[in-house]
Amino acid sequence: MGFVQGEGRTQGTLFPVCLEELIPDDHVCRVIDAFVGRLDMAGLGFERAEAAETGRPGYDPRDLLKLYLYGYLQQIRSSRRLESECRRNIELMWLLGRLAPDHKTIAEFRRMHREGVTAAGAKLVQLARSVGLVKGEWIAIDGSKFQAVSSAKSVREREALERYLEQLEQTDKQDEVVIDSSAVASALEKLRQHREPESDTLLCPAGQTLTRKQLSRKDRAVLYAAQPEVCGACPLKSRCTVSPRRMITRHLHEEALQRMQQRATPEAMRLRRSTAEHPFANLKYRIFGHPRFLLRGLRGAQTEISLGVAAYNLKRMRNILGGHRLTSMLRTA
Repeated sequence: MGFVQGEGRTQGTLFPVCLEELIPDDHVCRVIDAFVGRLDMAGLGFERAEAAETGRPGYDPRDLLKLYLYGYLQQIRSSRRLESECRRNIELMWLLGRLAPDHKTIAEFRRMHREGVTAAGAKLVQLARSVGLVKGEWIAIDGSKFQAVSSAKSVREREALERYLEQLEQTDKQDEVVIDSSAVASALEKLRQHREPESDTLLCPAGQTLTRKQLSRKDRAVLYAAQPEVCGACPLKSRCTVSPRRMITRHLHEEALQRMQQRATPEAMRLRRSTAEHPFANLKYRIFGHPRFLLRGLRGAQTEISLGVAAYNLKRMRNILGGHRLTSMLRTA
C-alpha cells in the first residue's frame, strides 16, 4: 500500500482565482477590515491619512494599522517578519489587497503613531460599550511586568550615574568641595544618550518566580510595569498604561494603601483574579508571545501595549459575538 499522494505541481486545478473566496465570512481579517474601515484616521491623529496631490504615493495608514492588528493577533510583531508575511500569507494578501510594504515603512508607522493607535483602541472600547459588552459596573485593576529592550548592564550604569550626580548635589549643599566639571558633563551626556531612561531593574527575570536570594546581581531584568483596567462584564480591557516599575511604589501613599487593604476582602480578591489575570495572561503569552517589548523607551512600550490591547479586545469581541455578527456591527454602527 502506497502513501497518500498530492497533486502534481504542473497539473491544472480549479483553485479559486479570487482572494474573496478564500476568506470565510466570519474570519478575523474581515473583523479587522471592518473596524479599521470605520475609523476617522485623520481625526485620530494618523499622519498622511489623506493622499497628497503631489509627490510619490505613500501607503494608506489604514493598511498599516490592519497589518499590525493582524500581526499582533498572530504573535507576529517584528517588522521584518510582517514584511515576509505580506508576500506569502493569503490572509494578509486579502486584507491589504496584495500590498507588500518594506520593513522600514512598517516599523516607521508603529514608531510614529502612539497616540493614533491608542485612540483607535479607545474607539473599539466605545463600540463595545455601545453594544453592552462594557457596562462599567465595576473595574478590576491589575499590574504585571514586561521586559524592556535595554540590557541590565546598561541600566545599572545609568542608575550608578544617577546616584553619583545625587551624591554630588548633596555634597555641594553641605560642604564647599571641588567638583570636576568635565566628569559631571560626561555623566550628564551619558544619561541623555540612554535609550530607555524610564526603565527599571528587578531581581526577577520576566516569566520566572525566583526569590531575590536565589538570584545574583547579574540576573537582574530590565522591566516596565503595565497596569490594565478590565471590565468585569466581558471582560474587555478598557485601558492599559505602561510606567516605570519604580513609579508605582512612589505614588502609593499610606492612606491609599489602608483604603485598599480595607476593600481587599477574600471575595473581592477572588473576583479581581478571575477578572484581570486571565486577560493579562492572554496579552502576554497569546498576543505578545513572550512578555518582552520590541520598541525602546516608555513611548515605544506604550505603543506596543496599545496595539496588543486592541488586538486582544478584537479577539475577545469576536469570540463573544461571532465573527459574522461583529463584522456586520462594525460596518453598520
